[in-house]
Amino acid sequence: MEAKNISIIKKGLGYTARYELLPTDSVDDRAMDRIKNMYQPGVLPIQFSNEGKGVFYAQIPESIVLSSYLKKVLKKNEVLTVLRNILSAFNVGTQGIPIGYLIKDKEYIYINEQSLDVYMLIIPVQEEKMDVSGISGFFRDVVSSMKFDDGDKDNYVAKILTSINSDRFSTTDLNVMVNEMLMVGAEQGPHNSNVRVDRMEMLRARGAVSPQQGMGMPPQGMPGQMPPQGGPMPQGRPMQGGPQGMPGQMPPQGAPMPQGRPMQGGPQGMPGQ
Repeated sequence: MEAKNISIIKKGLGYTARYELLPTDSVDDRAMDRIKNMYQPGVLPIQFSNEGKGVFYAQIPESIVLSSYLKKVLKKNEVLTVLRNILSAFNVGTQGIPIGYLIKDKEYIYINEQSLDVYMLIIPVQEEKMDVSGISGFFRDVVSSMKFDDGDKDNYVAKILTSINSDRFSTTDLNVMVNEMLMVGAEQGPHNSNVRVDRMEMLRARGAVSPQQGMGMPPQGMPGQMPPQGGPMPQGRPMQGGPQGMPGQMPPQGAPMPQGRPMQGGPQGMPGQ
C-alpha cells in the first residue's frame, strides 16, 4: 500500500479520501473488524466497499493538509498540541491494530486550524511490520518541518528532538514529555485561546491519576469507598449503624443508656414510648 495511491476529493467544507486496492494488496480482516468498532481521537473512521476491486473510504472534516499548516510560525503551545494530537492516533497500537496501517505522510494528514484536531487515515492493508526507526523518522520529519516562534526562549524543541533521536525512542515516552510540557504551560497560564488543555489526560501521562479516576471512580481511601474487609474504619464523620458506641446504635443489653437527648421509641419508661 502506497500513500500516493490515495485520492482526495473535495466535498463541501471537507474531503473524501479514497483508496482502491491494488492487485498485490491483502486486507487485514481482523484489524478491519477492530477499526469498525473503534473510536480513537486522531484517527478517521473508515469504510470498505467490496464493489469492483474493493475501496476504502473516509470522510475528512473541514481542515487543511498538515504540510500546509506547518508553514505557519507556531507558538510553543501550538507545537505541543499538534504533536500530542498526532501521538494520540498512535494509541491504536494498544487496541491490537498495527500502527503501520496509519498513513504517516504530511500530505495525507489533516488538521483543523482552530481546534488543532488532527485527522489521520488508517488503511488495514497487510504489509511488513514498521520498525521503530520508521516511526521516529516520521516524528523527526514533522518537527523539522515546523517554524517556531522566536518568542519561545526555552529549549523545548531540543528536548523533543533528543527524545525522538534516542536509541530507546517510544511514542509513549514522547507523549509523556509533550504532556508534561503542556501541563507546565497550563499552570503558567494559557498563551493561545485556541489550544484546549485536557488536564485529566495530562495527569494520566504523569502517572498522577489512575485510569479508574479518569472514569470518575474514587481511588482507594477516598470518600465514597468502603474500607477493605476486616480493615479499620477511617476516622471522621460517624456512619449510621457504625461500631459499638457510635451514634445511631443501641447500647448492648444491660448497659446503661448514655445521657443526653432521649431517643424516640427508646426502651420502656423512656419519653416517646
